[in-house]
Amino acid sequence: MNNQNVDTSIVLVHGAFADGSSWNKVIPILESAGFTVTAVQNALKSLADDIATTRRAIESQKGMSSS
Repeated sequence: MNNQNVDTSIVLVHGAFADGSSWNKVIPILESAGFTVTAVQNALKSLADDIATTRRAIESQKGMSSS
């Protein structure tokens, strides 16, 4: 584990025709490298809703503050 990665959070966002489970093989690799990983599960109902969901996921990361 790389100690530099301990405080680094990665937020993964899927594209159209996919969902958060598309990151299932990537997440364990990143976590084993010491990263905190969150996969956003967007409903794909509207761009505005997906942006809001992604923004909430980003803002919930350790060390992030709302603006």
